[in-house]
Amino acid sequence: MRNTTLPRISTTTPGVQRACMINFIFSLVGAPMCFVFAQRSQAFHTLYAISGAMCVLGVFGSGVGWIKATPALVWCMLFAIGVCYGTICTGGLCFLFLPYVTGELASYTDKLYAQSVLLQQTLANKVNQERVYLIVGGVILLIVGAATAYLIRKLHRALGEKRSAATFLQAFSIGMIPFSFILVAGGQYIITSQTLASAPYTGIFTFLCGILVFVLALMAFIGSAFEYRRLLNTFSWFSFILGIMLLAGAIACFVISSNVEQSIADNWTVIRVVLPPTLQARYDKAQFVLFVQRNLEAVSFVAIVSGAFMLIQSLSAITLNDITHVVKRRHAQDKHCQLDPKLHPEFAARRDWNILFKASRRTQRICMRLSCAFALIAFLAISVLMTLSVVFSTQCTRISKAQSTTTAPFFSGMSVLSLAHKFQSGSLSIVQNNDTVGSVLFQQNAISNKFLSNSAYIQKQTKNTSSFTAIPTTSSYFFWVDTSCQMAVLELQLPNASYAPMLELSSQDAAIDINLLTVSESVSSILIRGINVSSDKANVDCFGAYLGSGGLTIISNSGDINVDTIYINGTGDAGFKGRTTLTSTLGGVTLSNTSLTDSPLFIETDASSIFVQNVVTQVTHGYSVMETKTMSGAITLSDVTVDFISMQTQSGTITTDSLTANGEGVFFGRVEATSYGGEIQMLNTVVQGSIHIETNSGDVFVHLESTTFVGFYYIRSDYGSIGVHKGNYSYDTLSVLPSINDQESMGYINCAGNCNFQSNIYIRSTYGNIHLVLGCENAYLFDIVSIETKEMELTECLIKRRSNHFDIACVVRLNLAKTNLNKVSILNECTSLLELNLSHNQLTSAREVPTLPNLKILDLSHNGLNLIGICIILHVLKHSTDNLPSLVGLEELRLEGNDITTIDFTVLKRKLPQLRRLTLRTTKTIKKNQVCDTTDYFAIVKNAFPTLEFLDGEALALCNIGVPEGLRSKQEDHELNNIEMEVEEAAWERFDLSIEPRDTSSLSKMKKSFDALLLECKNILNGESLELLNQMEHVLDED
Repeated sequence: MRNTTLPRISTTTPGVQRACMINFIFSLVGAPMCFVFAQRSQAFHTLYAISGAMCVLGVFGSGVGWIKATPALVWCMLFAIGVCYGTICTGGLCFLFLPYVTGELASYTDKLYAQSVLLQQTLANKVNQERVYLIVGGVILLIVGAATAYLIRKLHRALGEKRSAATFLQAFSIGMIPFSFILVAGGQYIITSQTLASAPYTGIFTFLCGILVFVLALMAFIGSAFEYRRLLNTFSWFSFILGIMLLAGAIACFVISSNVEQSIADNWTVIRVVLPPTLQARYDKAQFVLFVQRNLEAVSFVAIVSGAFMLIQSLSAITLNDITHVVKRRHAQDKHCQLDPKLHPEFAARRDWNILFKASRRTQRICMRLSCAFALIAFLAISVLMTLSVVFSTQCTRISKAQSTTTAPFFSGMSVLSLAHKFQSGSLSIVQNNDTVGSVLFQQNAISNKFLSNSAYIQKQTKNTSSFTAIPTTSSYFFWVDTSCQMAVLELQLPNASYAPMLELSSQDAAIDINLLTVSESVSSILIRGINVSSDKANVDCFGAYLGSGGLTIISNSGDINVDTIYINGTGDAGFKGRTTLTSTLGGVTLSNTSLTDSPLFIETDASSIFVQNVVTQVTHGYSVMETKTMSGAITLSDVTVDFISMQTQSGTITTDSLTANGEGVFFGRVEATSYGGEIQMLNTVVQGSIHIETNSGDVFVHLESTTFVGFYYIRSDYGSIGVHKGNYSYDTLSVLPSINDQESMGYINCAGNCNFQSNIYIRSTYGNIHLVLGCENAYLFDIVSIETKEMELTECLIKRRSNHFDIACVVRLNLAKTNLNKVSILNECTSLLELNLSHNQLTSAREVPTLPNLKILDLSHNGLNLIGICIILHVLKHSTDNLPSLVGLEELRLEGNDITTIDFTVLKRKLPQLRRLTLRTTKTIKKNQVCDTTDYFAIVKNAFPTLEFLDGEALALCNIGVPEGLRSKQEDHELNNIEMEVEEAAWERFDLSIEPRDTSSLSKMKKSFDALLLECKNILNGESLELLNQMEHVLDED
């Protein structure tokens, strides 16, 4: 039966003193050791610092336990509970982190690599040192936790069940109330600052969790202090359910941690978008896998300890509830009856206790109630204020009903137009109108008319500058919450003219939107001298701008930068080149569908990614430059043409596809890539100059297109593997030179030692693996790396950018190869098109290919066309009308690299009457059409398609030279007559070809004339035609 009578006094006992002494010694040893580990460790210094703080609290709590007073023992137990929970968690984490030491040290070695500091020890020695720290620290911390648990047990016996249970509950509330305030403040900051825009409900979830934790902690505090049975009962159920949920969650985390690598690999593209931009591990998949595995195991262990702690809290609440029930019932009985103290001594003890502590308990209850009421009111007030802040920051657009609009023209002839937006919400935009006079539109919204004022819009004009500023009026604040809900729209409407001045835009929180796209979504015809944009938190979008020598400069603190479909001609006076600068500290930068002329490109971020796609740079003098730099973000480039490019990141990855750096003039092009901890992957790279790549712990994979590089290479990895090889169907020559050790490799590519050393490849890594692959245009043949491509629909903007022509109806030649197109229906507007290249795309059906009347050459090679696709071509031709003429003028059709099984060449001849060249296979094609494997393939095509001159690159007419005249058709005779005429024109003297071709004596008469012709034909023919020429030359030599 429980002892429900409080002792007259609780004092320290020898057992408590011994427990305090043991805990004091171990905590005194553990505190300096943990702080030393925190100073020397390079991977887990935060863990050791927290452990040292726990040990310091243990020393302090053990010292308080020596004081002979009940409050001292209560405070000692409070400290002991917190220290026991903290040391068990940190000690267990020390052992759980042992398998992840190598991965955690990667960032440390990257920092040393970035500072050019040479390591004094190898990575293996550093790993062993960190393991020793973790093992020793974990053992000491678990011993401190065990000693503290022993002290708690002794204090429990000294204080009694009731006071011990109340102390457990108060320890929980003391720890959770500050934690709830942190959650509430963090959620409010996330919502108002839009820090996690990719996860919009994170802030609301964090905010609600903080309120629930506070309610639970307050319930435990009030229930234990005032002995409210209903609160204690409710808390016991909530804590029990929470403890079970924590244990179940821990088990689930341990189960899924084994499959986390495959799950991340399957959903990596989605995960990268959801993660916050400041997460360093976001951009390296390997590091992120280790990050998730480590944290899942850590959360699982902490959840187990926390679940056990919550179950103890539930038990403490039940115990205190039962004791309170018994005490109150006996107290009620004592009021109604008078017992003999001699016969009932417990009655006398309770009566004396109540008389002795009646006044002090009343005062204590009053103070506790006032303290709880003050804490509750303060928290409710803060919660209400934060809720109001969230509402006014997210719902201002709906709340603001008052509105005023002002429109003012700006004068032509100004060299600079300046627009400043200083409202916390709204937008700053630039559009194009159809009027001959430009204007500035200012629209202000507020919660009432008293906040609308003409002073919010300021217009100034100097000699060469016109400035327009939007400044909010005096706001009404409820504490720190702005209740005026002011917002403004500042819009610059450019006139329909050929030239616009320099634009300078600035905004703090309002989004900046520059949209000058025409109706057909192409670049504007208005030449703007330049654009300078500065932003603090707002995102910046720029579309369709046509800029001059002023270039483009966008600087943002935490907003994203998105630039698409622009053309910049930075050519200035005296060789000046207008720069293009895109800089964001916390936001990402995206640049796509851009053409730059005499405009060096500089892109820099701190924690977010850089994405560049379909960018072409060119210069009138010198060479074009592109520099990308980020701290922990990823750099992704696709279909970029530039002379010199530099890519630098510390912990993010670098990924490029179809990067071309051939240089200009005497400059042969140069590619530089540096990533201290992330991977470097370069696919389909074309470089005639030099490649310089350095990384510390990240892997390097470089794929060069076949026969595009000529020069010397040198690669080295101190602790990783290296490999240099040719891909499938590579036409490169690789000469490997002997090396001193296995850590390096050197040699020549496509020059066999005769290099002029103007081109070179230098790749260096300390711990990463290096692979250099030559040739093989299709990167999917390699399992080492893969890049996910996105199918695109052809747009008018892309046609204009590829053709360098503003009117697509006048485009004659168009190259759309390697643009991942799956729909090309807009080509029907290119009525003047003669040559069309759609190779290396994602076309699975030719239904989208329109019937162009003037088209002469069509290249559909290396797509996903099959039998159905070819039949669709014929179907389109068959059902063509006079208004939609078929491809009757097509002379050349390329279909190699598809999956065509059968073709009816007779139908093809009837539908394409002018076709002279057909290509279904080449020696360089990796993926071959199955129709080419048909028996007597050449004979079938020649019989069904007698007018065809070239099949798969071979001249069909030359195959008839050795055929007797009686076996040749009229068409073949006509073709041979044409050949005779061409031979007579090329020969040095006239000769007669009317003799029998199989007569070797006749052939010897014209040996001299044929030698020159055969030599020329060898350079341009291949396949069976070349074999036939070799036979003819052999016959002539024998004669």
